[in-house]
Amino acid sequence: LDQLRFNFETTFEVLGQTSDKEVVLTSVQKLHEMTIENPGRMAKLLLNTVLPSGTGMMVLMDQLGGRIVNVDVACCVIKWVNTLMSDEVKHPHPRKDRSGATKFQERLCILGMTSVILKFCQKGYDLPLRVEAAEFALHMCRSNLYTRKMFCACGGLRVLVTLFGDRRKGKDQHNRTLSHPIISNEHLPILSGAHQRNERKNSKELKESDFDLNNKLLTTAIDCLVEIFEIKDNPKDDFCRLLCEYGLLPIFTRSFKRLRNAKLNDHLSRVVKLFAVFSGANTIVRKSIAKRLVVEPILHELNALPEEQVESLIRSLKMICGLKDPNALDQLAEAGAVEVFVKLLDHPRRGIYNQLILCLDMLMIVNPVRRRLAVEAGLIPRVIKIMKKDPVMDQVLRKILCSLPIKSAIVRSELHKHGVLSMYIEWMSETSWRTQSMLAICLWLKLDTKYVTTALESEKGLNAVLAVCEVTEINRRQFLTTLPLVLSMLVSSRSLRIALSHWAPFFDAIIDALQIPIKKDEPNSVHSVMKATQILSVLPSLTYPDFKRPEKQQELMSSLTKIAEECKKQEIFGLWHIAMKSLGRLGCVDRGQVDTARDLLTRFCRGSVRALSPCNT
Repeated sequence: LDQLRFNFETTFEVLGQTSDKEVVLTSVQKLHEMTIENPGRMAKLLLNTVLPSGTGMMVLMDQLGGRIVNVDVACCVIKWVNTLMSDEVKHPHPRKDRSGATKFQERLCILGMTSVILKFCQKGYDLPLRVEAAEFALHMCRSNLYTRKMFCACGGLRVLVTLFGDRRKGKDQHNRTLSHPIISNEHLPILSGAHQRNERKNSKELKESDFDLNNKLLTTAIDCLVEIFEIKDNPKDDFCRLLCEYGLLPIFTRSFKRLRNAKLNDHLSRVVKLFAVFSGANTIVRKSIAKRLVVEPILHELNALPEEQVESLIRSLKMICGLKDPNALDQLAEAGAVEVFVKLLDHPRRGIYNQLILCLDMLMIVNPVRRRLAVEAGLIPRVIKIMKKDPVMDQVLRKILCSLPIKSAIVRSELHKHGVLSMYIEWMSETSWRTQSMLAICLWLKLDTKYVTTALESEKGLNAVLAVCEVTEINRRQFLTTLPLVLSMLVSSRSLRIALSHWAPFFDAIIDALQIPIKKDEPNSVHSVMKATQILSVLPSLTYPDFKRPEKQQELMSSLTKIAEECKKQEIFGLWHIAMKSLGRLGCVDRGQVDTARDLLTRFCRGSVRALSPCNT
């Protein structure tokens, strides 16, 4: 032990007295050889003998922190420092009696060696030197909470961004340099001698060893990020936001392809988990992710990644879609998210296509252009296929189909091709989807009257219309929205009006609706009776279709007469006028009585406040 202490002291004394490159390299190599067998013991010895003298650390500072630095010397010194700290890597969670390597790292932090060594991670230095400096950064992150925090305080987050690789300049990327009050480009040491780095201009191919070293820098940066996010004292959102400000995200997502090509599967998995951390951060971070330069590399890699990683990435992208921010959704669409998501619906894994359905649902909100893009990419057949094999997401899929932009000829063609109209008609019989399906049918009926009318005149279509108009407790609660849609269908299609006017069950349902009690203080009841009366008024014939049941014709006239009397009594003039017109068609009242009702309604609409109430509108 005494001999080892003597060797240490002698070597440091030599280092402090000479600047000759060969002598320095020999001395540092000697230190490395003494340390490599037992790094922890050597670190303790160094702390107890050399460093207390106050000169040992200054020797290292002189070798690494001067204005002119020799690459080989710097690389050798940092490699020796890494060897001293390697004992901590074997034991990343030290006991209460901290090892010599841990104390050595803390001493380095206190004396400012952290920032001195981290500067060698920046671009402009040879790759072997950058790799050693990056390895030092990893030791600092893995040692303990103190050194990890010191790493961040010395600009470590900016350093990690440089280790990921060059950023591509885009319209949303500023031409910022990674400057820092401690680690600044203008204070970089000048590399001396033949080892000064020659810029590789116009060179597209790197040596195989350079690829390995670049991958080493990337994997080291990933490992450091994983350790930094383990800091519990500070919110992860703060780290995410800082890294976004430093420009990490575009190069971070491009690293997926680099890692996959290099078959670094463990680190690829870590990057996927890190991306989940970013996507789960606050709104500002998620908006930073929702940019074409960030999302596009991920979308290109989805087909090439393992299933578990694909599902995790889609869950993360779902968090971005969940922002429902128009600009963010537009950026995702420009990156090709809609087309990629639609094609991935063919994936056999349930967790993947279920998450994709939710993403598409949010992406297509209030934007017919994105909906049309989804249809053109083949959305409709894939949605129908999923509905048949897996009913779990049935409600969301129905919502997507009912919200498609039917005004587009391309969309209508696809809907027609895959028989979606029959599905709409079938859903009319279900109270939970009646309104949405009828809205789609009404719009389609106006644009393609002949095709939709033919479907509605079928037995299935007529029964669906009847199911809407029947007076039941559930239907009565929906009459406020469904009966106006039935009226819209009849107004749009003359053929449908004729078909229903010759169908007795439809008349029965309308007569039952006319018998709903009218109460002026309950606008819903007035509205329901009014729409039923309007439906009756647009039919080409008010004669009950079944001549074997004359009592039904009498019941129809009695119901209309009662409505007219009640509305006149309660001053509900709009409905009174409609009822009187229908009675006039039936021959129950003369033309003068109908005109009287119309004139009275006109006077009230011009001069009475009550004419503005829901009952008189």
